Amino acid sequence: MSAPGYCHRWRNFLIISDDAWRCRQQAMSILENKAALWVSSQAPDGVDVLAAEKVRGLLGLDVEHLV
Repeated sequence: MSAPGYCHRWRNFLIISDDAWRCRQQAMSILENKAALWVSSQAPDGVDVLAAEKVRGLLGLDVEHLV
């Protein structure tokens, strides 16, 4: 099963869709204030989108590896 929503990576920002709240909470605990976290309503334009099925995998990665 895929995690809901999607994530963006932009500079040192991790941007997660508004409907992916559970993913957002988990990512916040992993990042531990090393990067800012925005929901998509606050995201800048032109960022790359990770597919929803990659969101779960993202939660096990360091922010530096989110490309």
